[in-house]
Order: sequence, then structure tokens, then C-alpha cells
Amino acid sequence: GKKRLIVVDARRNFGQPTVAKSGVPAITLARSVRANSSVDMVARWYEVQRDEVRDAVDFEESLAKAA
Repeated sequence: GKKRLIVVDARRNFGQPTVAKSGVPAITLARSVRANSSVDMVARWYEVQRDEVRDAVDFEESLAKAA
């Protein structure tokens, strides 16, 4: 029941999973965290909330596990 900050909408970013508020693709945030190991740094770079970055990472990890 946790409200997630990632949306999949065909009208936004061609249906790619996206942070609802900022419009940044989830994969962009997740890969940036993987490369830099810092949620705080990535949040500052993209001017988004830490929760948005964490949700993007969680979302992309869940996709990887399902594959």
C-alpha cells in the first residue's frame, strides 16, 4: 500500500517509467546511483527529492528481478 512516485504513462517519456513530479526517467536516476553510490548526490544533480531517487532505484531493481 505504499504510494509510489514512479509512473508509467504513454503520454510521458514515451511510456518509460518516470518520476511523476519531475519527469526524470527512473532508469536515469537508478543508473546514476549505481555509478556514484550516493542517493543524496543524484538528488542534488537532478534537483529531485531523495525519496524519488530511492523509488526509482527500487523500481528498476524490481524490474531486473522480474526478468
